[in-house]
Amino acid sequence: MKLVKMNQKLHNPDSPLLIEDVKDGETVKEISEPSYIETHEKVLPLMHIFQSTLYKYFELIFMKRKNSY
Repeated sequence: MKLVKMNQKLHNPDSPLLIEDVKDGETVKEISEPSYIETHEKVLPLMHIFQSTLYKYFELIFMKRKNSY
């Protein structure tokens, strides 16, 4: 937690960096970062299907247990 507070103090809202500033002699380079938005759009519907199937499976198990008493 101390590290978080220390990093919050180092944050400069006018800087392009998350923490501190660009110092003399340092170079900021742009890099290509893959988008994870497409991955989320593909994975979330699958997770929903998995989740609903899992609920149905547990529902069947518990209904069988309930009826066996």
